[in-house]
Amino acid sequence: MSEHLRKSIEELTARLNAQENEVANTKRAINALCQAMDEPPRYRSVEPERTESQAMRPDQFFGKPLASVVREVLEMRGHAMQVSEVMDTMKRGGYDFGDEKFAERGLRISLGKNTATFIQVKGSDSFGLVEWYPEIARLRRSKSGKQDSPGNGDNDSEAASSTNGESSHDATDE
Repeated sequence: MSEHLRKSIEELTARLNAQENEVANTKRAINALCQAMDEPPRYRSVEPERTESQAMRPDQFFGKPLASVVREVLEMRGHAMQVSEVMDTMKRGGYDFGDEKFAERGLRISLGKNTATFIQVKGSDSFGLVEWYPEIARLRRSKSGKQDSPGNGDNDSEAASSTNGESSHDATDE
């Protein structure tokens, strides 16, 4: 019973983090519009508030599938991250990469292949969630001939067995 409650708390915390990040993005947009009108910014602090209860546990990612863990890490942060940052966070949360020698390269390849969920930020080693960049996702779907549907999207089995041949650079050529 307590494990079920713990999982519910974690899910709600992740949802709250995402909502706080969205509020921060809206505040940044309002401040940018104020600046464009030569007015002072309306919000002094735009960064989401993080509390100690949102700290990561050392076993938070232990035994979980790669794509689920990366999604959770990105949602916790609320913006694109470099592969090395994602990997460090995953390690702190107990994710087992196995052979450390090729772990970062393998993570980069996995993120690049799972184009339904992750997108590489053009000109960088950073990845974000496709859902954060709806215009690019729409352009990508129109290029591939796919229509918007509830079935297009995130699942771990797709991440683990992606064989569609797309590279992460396909999404960033716009």
